[in-house]
Amino acid sequence: MATLFFGEALGITCQNLFGVIIIALLGDIPYLPLTQELVGIMTPVTEFQQYLIEMIEDERKTPNTKNNLIIILVRSAVIQGDKKRCGISDSEILGNLFLYNIAGHHYVSATFSIAITLLALNPGY
Repeated sequence: MATLFFGEALGITCQNLFGVIIIALLGDIPYLPLTQELVGIMTPVTEFQQYLIEMIEDERKTPNTKNNLIIILVRSAVIQGDKKRCGISDSEILGNLFLYNIAGHHYVSATFSIAITLLALNPGY
């Protein structure tokens, strides 16, 4: 059960992106001594990943005629009759969705920061 909303999990993941990369690169080592900070960001990262997995599963269950990034990625991972895949794997779909969310979150927050600063400096607009 998720303890964070999607936006909260995304925000914490973005704020601790360096730690997320360290966990992703070194997390498979069982004896890796993780700092308290790295242990603290594992829950938001795990929940963020679970949200993405649920989105992918929902798109696979529901036949949609609309086009968005998730549907395009899911359609590109076609499973043939004998269970062989052509296209991209589930981990590649997750990686792409992760990048889209992180980049989009950063881009929007940077744009709002600049816009608010410019409006504060030029109140006549």
